[in-house]
Amino acid sequence: MRLEFALGLAAVKSSLALLALTVALGGCSPCSDSCTQQAAVYDLCLADWNLEWSDLGATDEEDFRYSCSDSNQVWIQSLDSESASLQEQRCSDLGASLRGETDCAQAWEALVSYGAEP
Repeated sequence: MRLEFALGLAAVKSSLALLALTVALGGCSPCSDSCTQQAAVYDLCLADWNLEWSDLGATDEEDFRYSCSDSNQVWIQSLDSESASLQEQRCSDLGASLRGETDCAQAWEALVSYGAEP
């Protein structure tokens, strides 16, 4: 009975560790964060830029964020490790430059400098 309990506990610990690793790697990637920051800026500034979500191929902020994250994840997984690392750094830099940005002109400049303008 104790052996069965110990094996069951080990399986639960292993599953929790795998879940934590998946969340850590998937939900907090630099490109996912960049997509979140881009979506927030677009939500704030699209009207100022005379654009709509449909111009970005999305229905709303959430749709853009998920689409952006998914496409970045697929693209990065197709790269060799050095290229993937460089792209993740670019994502991190773009996310940092957009974080908390409320000036649409500054946000546009940041997007243009990273080639991410709509």
